[in-house]
Amino acid sequence: MSARTIRFHVPDNRRDDAQIQDEFDGLVVRACNGDGHALAAIAMAFSMRLLDEARMELGHFTEDADAVLRDFFLAVVAGNACFDPERERAGRWMKRLVREIARRHRAELERDGGIAPPHR
Repeated sequence: MSARTIRFHVPDNRRDDAQIQDEFDGLVVRACNGDGHALAAIAMAFSMRLLDEARMELGHFTEDADAVLRDFFLAVVAGNACFDPERERAGRWMKRLVREIARRHRAELERDGGIAPPHR
């Protein structure tokens, strides 16, 4: 039986919040530049939070939150969502973009006479 090497990451407790945010900004820049691994990491770590943002903006149309999240990730993959770390932090940018997409979805549904589902 062959031996396996197990690697694990020990967090560097000497980093401050600004350094961590800089690293996350870099991850989002890589995702916007087509790095699939970076995009997958973001999707795994932040999908639930971004879904919550979408649901808050969608109002009665919360069932469309998955479509909003899909549109967000498609915009990133297609290069239609360009993150600029000089303007804002990545977390704020992602939430803002998801809310904008959700507002457009809600407006389209309202304009097309979409019927809000009953509250549960």
